[in-house]
Amino acid sequence: MKFLAILLISLTLACQSKSSEPKAQTEAPVGDGPEHAEHHAEEHDHHYELGKTMFTISTRFSHIWYAGQAGNAEMVKYQTHELEEIGEELKEENVVEGKVVVGEDFQKTLYPHFEAMEEAVAKKDMKAFEAAYDTAISNCNRCHTMTGYGHLQVERPSFNPYPNLKL
Repeated sequence: MKFLAILLISLTLACQSKSSEPKAQTEAPVGDGPEHAEHHAEEHDHHYELGKTMFTISTRFSHIWYAGQAGNAEMVKYQTHELEEIGEELKEENVVEGKVVVGEDFQKTLYPHFEAMEEAVAKKDMKAFEAAYDTAISNCNRCHTMTGYGHLQVERPSFNPYPNLKL
């Protein structure tokens, strides 16, 4: 019995010491060596942050649509103001995707439509609001295509994912 207990303890200790040893890496894949680590980290962070920003933009565009449909001029104004702040941030950060300077393109092609949407909702002119909204999302899609993300096509929302927010 003592022999069996000693054997079990020995096996347990042997397994623990082997599993705690770091495994040697055989060969780093091409382009993954330490000299490339900084580039990969920067590239990953840039795309991740831009992706998060685009998600926020998409959310705010949905809010604008439903607020506009409800005639909520204050919410439209608030959301467009928030989008303008994002545009300023993109410009300050000098975000470039492909050959597009994203902040400059965002400001040049979207800001006039933000203003048009605000004015249209304030005047209760739904046709003008919808035209400005549609032109803005058309410009989003143009930019997505120019930067190699043509598969990301924005369109009018078909359901409100935020039913708890009075838009």
